[in-house]
Amino acid sequence: MANNERDPYAVLGVARDADPKVIKKAYRKLAAQFHPDQNPDDDAAEDRFKEIAAAYSIVGDSEKRARYDQFGHAGDGGGGFASGFPAGGEIFSDLFDMFGRGARDNQQEPDLSLRVRARISFLEMARGAEKTIRYKRLEACAPCKGQGTSNARQAPPCGQCGGRGQVAAQRGFFAFPQACSACKGEGVDLSKPCSSCRGKGLREASNKVTLRIPPGIADGSRLRVRDGGHFARGNAKPGHLMVEVSVAGHKFFERRDKNLHCEIPVHFTTAALGGSLEVPTVDGSMLRMNVPAASQNGTEFRLRGKGVGQGDKRGHQIVRLKIEVPRKLTSDQKQALERFAQTLGDEPAGEKSFWKSIADLLD
Repeated sequence: MANNERDPYAVLGVARDADPKVIKKAYRKLAAQFHPDQNPDDDAAEDRFKEIAAAYSIVGDSEKRARYDQFGHAGDGGGGFASGFPAGGEIFSDLFDMFGRGARDNQQEPDLSLRVRARISFLEMARGAEKTIRYKRLEACAPCKGQGTSNARQAPPCGQCGGRGQVAAQRGFFAFPQACSACKGEGVDLSKPCSSCRGKGLREASNKVTLRIPPGIADGSRLRVRDGGHFARGNAKPGHLMVEVSVAGHKFFERRDKNLHCEIPVHFTTAALGGSLEVPTVDGSMLRMNVPAASQNGTEFRLRGKGVGQGDKRGHQIVRLKIEVPRKLTSDQKQALERFAQTLGDEPAGEKSFWKSIADLLD
């Protein structure tokens, strides 16, 4: 088979018994890959694009496909692929879909979602809170009721583009969509615009919503507020508001998953003899925690259910001891410590085992 009569199934990479949906999907994928807009100044890509479009003009049409399956390229008039890029309406429609269908196309809804950030304190994160968010959004112009027209009625479709917002522009073999010059891509006739908004149908306005922040929400989480987003001209219902939550840090608590970690200073005598400490929690209460005798620096204790979260899924509070040695001692205190040190001997058990382990490493 000559190169200009390549099998269209092979060009599209589909089986001869492929479903029409499979064929169309393969065509759209290849057309997007080799489209001249995606490959400027690439003659090979342009030739490949022509070949793909020509192949689809045969097997993408049920009647042409049936003739090709029975007679081969003789069934399409003997032209094969030599005739270049086909100008079929369906081909252009597909390209129009892929590379810029009009903004007023009924199959596409405008993106009216709005995204804002809300910063909350660490304690608001841990306890949960109600937060009022103030922001600006586009709302319907009151005089024209959001229509953008002088009579406050829905604007008629543009007579030049039929409401698509775009028209076909021919460049050589290819047809490309471009903004309609009559409606500037809007798709509607605004020759008699509202004097207040000048046809936009919108105005910028302040808005506020009150959010319920769930306890234990993670930094970077997003909360959706229905109907809290932008309005569009002619749309009675706004989009949604997406609030990204940013959690401030804390000087005392550190969050790790659902657990809260903190460090509590403890006098060395309490660590040695045992005692108790008052520990603050994110709930605002103080809990008394027992410290066993001979507790070491860095020892951790767990307060169950005092972390973040809700109900039985709430985490724990991990308390780490930081043993503090007094910076200044009176003469009586020094003498008392010296007498105590004498009772320990020259080499405390812990110190002896430490130096022995070092010696073992150096052998």
